[in-house]
Amino acid sequence: MVEAGAVAFSDDGLPVSDGQVFRLACEYAKMFGVPVINHAEDPRIRKNGVMHEGTVSAKIGLAGNPDVAESSMVNRDLELSVLTGTHLHVPHVSAEKSVQHLRKTLEFSKSISSEVTPHHLYFNHESLHSFDTSFKVAPPIRGEKDRLALISAVKEGIITCIATDHAPHTLEEKSDTYLKSPSGGPLIQFSLPLLLQLNHQNKIKLEDIVQKTSHNLSTLFQIKDRGYIREGYYADLVLFDLDTKTKVSEEVIHSKCGWSPLKNETFNSRVMHTIVSGNHIYNNGKINGEPESMRLEFERD
Repeated sequence: MVEAGAVAFSDDGLPVSDGQVFRLACEYAKMFGVPVINHAEDPRIRKNGVMHEGTVSAKIGLAGNPDVAESSMVNRDLELSVLTGTHLHVPHVSAEKSVQHLRKTLEFSKSISSEVTPHHLYFNHESLHSFDTSFKVAPPIRGEKDRLALISAVKEGIITCIATDHAPHTLEEKSDTYLKSPSGGPLIQFSLPLLLQLNHQNKIKLEDIVQKTSHNLSTLFQIKDRGYIREGYYADLVLFDLDTKTKVSEEVIHSKCGWSPLKNETFNSRVMHTIVSGNHIYNNGKINGEPESMRLEFERD
């Protein structure tokens, strides 16, 4: 698989409960020089939890998923990463306790990295008072203390990447009861305006947004020719306007599943153009049917 182009290996969605199995996976991954991406959740602690265990879950009567279900697995896998010398990448960090484990391990090991989602940086569990399944995600959106800890971890460099955890379930699937509807939602289209809103609020620097959504990901996963604006690299570019508002409505949603958990949100910025692998695919509100080749070229100094 490595020879075929695999850049990492993951148990995403199905956490490895047997620590010895995860240790062996780390040792094999180290042999090939690729990271392991874990799914940091202990299902025996989570049980039937469908949202963050806290005041909101208690008030509306839904089973809670406590932060320790994540942080205990983060701690185990960090320890195994140190033991085996394997690069461990911890995705979609949601809890302050997980940040504490990452901070402590980074004091003596540089073979770890992590990521957070835009929605975990922007929302807290108060958004779930109305039983809105749009905000049912895994891991769950947690309390305000956790959200602020995640923002601080991005600023400090404890969390090295930002990724959307895009899961485009259909509106029909998400319209089921809170207990039965799947976790996740279409989160790619408005992820940048959401992050830029945090920048507008002076919570995250623009430089950190660029670094953690582009540069760090390509470097950590050894993805060649992407992640930077450089001669010979593929033109993966997003042009945005910091002074033009975006109102998320049905008219501007381009996801094939036809909805967004961010519907009715208003952001202070707007994506104007998106270019992927040199193809101009999004132009000021419209999806281009015929991509225009825009291979990035620069003159040498």
